[in-house]
Amino acid sequence: MNEPTGADLGIDAFGVKANIKNVKSLNTILTFYAAVVATVVAAILGIHSVQAKDDSKTVAQQLKESNKEVAATLRETTRDQNAVTKELVRELKTQNCLTVRIRPQMTATERAEERAFCAGLAR
Repeated sequence: MNEPTGADLGIDAFGVKANIKNVKSLNTILTFYAAVVATVVAAILGIHSVQAKDDSKTVAQQLKESNKEVAATLRETTRDQNAVTKELVRELKTQNCLTVRIRPQMTATERAEERAFCAGLAR
């Protein structure tokens, strides 16, 4: 009986030369090629997932630091705003007191005494 003989195959890819002798089926070569491609893709995906995980940790750390800075700035702004609001309330109380207590017939000395009295109440 005559057995079919395979073909010799010479490969030159990426600077690698290989001679494969007695290849009986193109299907064998395609299966080997698919296995190599699948292995390379799996390796690339694995490396990518590790890098993505590291990048996400870095981003999370930077966001955490940024949030701390924002919180500190908000606390400082709120503190300043509270101080200004308290001063405004004191001035409004003083003005309300003066509106009620000062009358047109009062002398300058009486008005000064009333201003001192109202300022003391507002503090």
